[in-house]
Amino acid sequence: MITAKAAHRYAEAIFPLAKEQNNLDEIMQDFNLIHRAITSSADLRILVASPVISQQNKKNIFHDIFKNKISNLTFDLLNLMIEKNRENLILDVCSRFEVLYNKEKNLLPIIIKSANELPEEIKKSIIAKVESISGKKILPSYKIDSSIISGVIIQINDWVYDVSLARKLEIIHKRLIS
Repeated sequence: MITAKAAHRYAEAIFPLAKEQNNLDEIMQDFNLIHRAITSSADLRILVASPVISQQNKKNIFHDIFKNKISNLTFDLLNLMIEKNRENLILDVCSRFEVLYNKEKNLLPIIIKSANELPEEIKKSIIAKVESISGKKILPSYKIDSSIISGVIIQINDWVYDVSLARKLEIIHKRLIS
């Protein structure tokens, strides 16, 4: 919980600066790049988590990887986090900044799971319905999950709308055994 609060504070600290400098989109792209780099590299994950590797070595490695690929504001935040021994929060800061960015831009990321690839007209229909209910622009992410059998599961933050055949069969099964 403490790390979540600290990550939120870092994200909230850089957000108004990015907004003031009119480069929210650029900073969001920076955080996406950093997030992808760390999550896709076991070596970077070890580097971020390791208390044995010196701050200077971490700074040098981050400099070599990111200096010419991200804005100075984002790079300065990374250096500050390393100096404060908070580099383990980098991924959380990326996620927290994304939440603030989406709120500012009136965006709503959702996950749509289905057993098979959905036809475009169904995708558009789902997005239009969620947009009309939420009043936000939808950022859909589609996932295939064969265990659903048929139907869809729509996840919006912590809320899940499950109209899958697997769920209906589960409900019928529970009724039969009770």
